[in-house]
Amino acid sequence: RFLWDVRRTISDLVTENYAATMTRLAHGHGLKLSMEGYSSLGGGPFDSLDYGGQVDLPMGEFWNETDESVHFHPCRIMASAAHTRGRPVVAAEAFSAWPKESSWREHPGALKRLADAAFCEGVNQLVLQSHALQPWLNRQPGMTFGHWGLHYDRNQTWWEQSKPWHEYLARCQFLLQRGRAVADVCYLVAEGGFAELPTRDRLAVPMPAGRDYDLVSPAVVMAGMTVQKGRLTLPSGANYQLMVLPPGETMTLPLLQKLGELVRAGATIIGTRPQRSPSLAVQFSGADAVRRLADELWGDCDGRTAKERRLGLGRIVAGKSLQEIFEECGTPLDLKKKKNLP
Repeated sequence: RFLWDVRRTISDLVTENYAATMTRLAHGHGLKLSMEGYSSLGGGPFDSLDYGGQVDLPMGEFWNETDESVHFHPCRIMASAAHTRGRPVVAAEAFSAWPKESSWREHPGALKRLADAAFCEGVNQLVLQSHALQPWLNRQPGMTFGHWGLHYDRNQTWWEQSKPWHEYLARCQFLLQRGRAVADVCYLVAEGGFAELPTRDRLAVPMPAGRDYDLVSPAVVMAGMTVQKGRLTLPSGANYQLMVLPPGETMTLPLLQKLGELVRAGATIIGTRPQRSPSLAVQFSGADAVRRLADELWGDCDGRTAKERRLGLGRIVAGKSLQEIFEECGTPLDLKKKKNLP
């Protein structure tokens, strides 16, 4: 518990004293701040959602690789930070590449799949990696970023034929920046600010195909999440039908109290009951306070003999899949594949 409190303090200080302060300084000079606000897959000395959510343009990245579940994950993290905090633009370092995976072989036909996947992850502004200045047209291939990155400039052999490709990217970004992201589920991430954030294939409760989700930080939930017409709603306008709790047996008392308020107001929350607080702070409100409140909220809902508990206008669910819950509620798919398409 002491170590958890130390790490939580470090996370809060980095977020407040660096990301938030840099944003404030930028605004003081009439500037906006963009930042790739995450560490690896989300594990690090700060909460990636809160840290990246401090800036004007949260920015992810994706690489010209085959393991899409990993290299698109930063885009999902930063898109979630933007959606939950009302940031309309989600940038991404686009088409980055290792030396052996580049070598001037890329072209728009091969890159479109990556761009479309990034747009589906929430990105709506591409920052090309890398576009080197080419001052001499009689030097081929010209200036490069060493042997790193995708060589994306006017010395590419396909450059003169690329206008339709760039018009397509511009149109996609234009439209996506003006819409509001829609997601059925918000996955609450673990408290503390140092947990590795789950990729889509490692979510606590699997996400059915054809539906979308956001990751949401405990700080955002605490700061302003309410229930409007049965949906979990944030001040940013983002709203969700369901909340899924992170795996594990710990939760701080203030967060558990907030979840209780949301359920009684009509929210549906999926997850198992916490058993204790991860923090020493709970000793000031009674060592058993978390367990007692969890027992009050979950009751006999153990995911086996009883799979849900009604509480106020809402309910807590355990032991059911998201697909079962969506079918019970009659929630339509966000995206459906036509039968005759590959």
